[in-house]
Amino acid sequence: MSSERSLSVIPDKVLRSSDGTSVKLVQITKREGLVTIESGRYEVDGESILCLSSQIGCAMKCQFCRSTEPFEFVASEPKRMLRNLTAEEIVDQATNAIQIVPIPPTSKGMVFSYMGMGEPFANIKAVKESIISLGTKYPQARATISTIGFNLKGITELADEVSSRVYPIPIKLHISLHGSSDEQRKQIIPYALPIIETLSVAESFALKTQTEVKLNYVLVSGFNDGGEDANRLSELLKGKHGLVIKLSDLNSEDEALIVSSEKADQFEKQLNNYGIRTCRFTSMGKDIKAGCGELVKGKK
Repeated sequence: MSSERSLSVIPDKVLRSSDGTSVKLVQITKREGLVTIESGRYEVDGESILCLSSQIGCAMKCQFCRSTEPFEFVASEPKRMLRNLTAEEIVDQATNAIQIVPIPPTSKGMVFSYMGMGEPFANIKAVKESIISLGTKYPQARATISTIGFNLKGITELADEVSSRVYPIPIKLHISLHGSSDEQRKQIIPYALPIIETLSVAESFALKTQTEVKLNYVLVSGFNDGGEDANRLSELLKGKHGLVIKLSDLNSEDEALIVSSEKADQFEKQLNNYGIRTCRFTSMGKDIKAGCGELVKGKK
């Protein structure tokens, strides 16, 4: 008789992008039977990325994310469920992804990216446990956690643990910014805390762990892509260390909200002229709804 435990989540559907770079996996939780979670598998710059969900759904209500409300706490359709995934479910989610889409022998490395459905710091205990489990099995990998920054104390605690080498693999942090003022930011991220406090904790994490912290900034046409936004961001980041603005395009069917490449270039150049470090990111797998903000709890 096998001593191996049965998996807590079961693969249901596998969607592959037309360019072959991305895969979206829909998996069923055994606990509810019909409730599904989504995760992504990507090849980016030679690295194998596993975009993992930490929750079924998400309660943060970010305006451009499909993983958000309406919710209820029981599994009944057409309403959607919100609950934390267990550490076991997160690990099994990754295990299935690796089995379905094996890591190429030429891969430069593997990244467990906690950027799927859910707010990782709303389920941080299970997230940490899953990183320890996955990192022990894959010691050459690394992890990235993306958060809106609603739990600044939790970020500080994580920084202490990372710097003390509690985890078997490196952990990097991404924080959603998406605005150049508190008022503007709250229109996109209702549960956002003050930018000044958030940037202070982000800088502390970067210095304590000796890693860069990326500040996610999705450009939205006519909302946060103006010259005054670049000026405000530059003032906010002046003198800060270890912080990088990661500029991304909005994944939306409303083309009026999408910033042109020329406007994005102009915005980035303005930041760079003020000495602000930047990088650019383009979502992959958008034809299978596997881009940033496109993962959503579905149904079998």
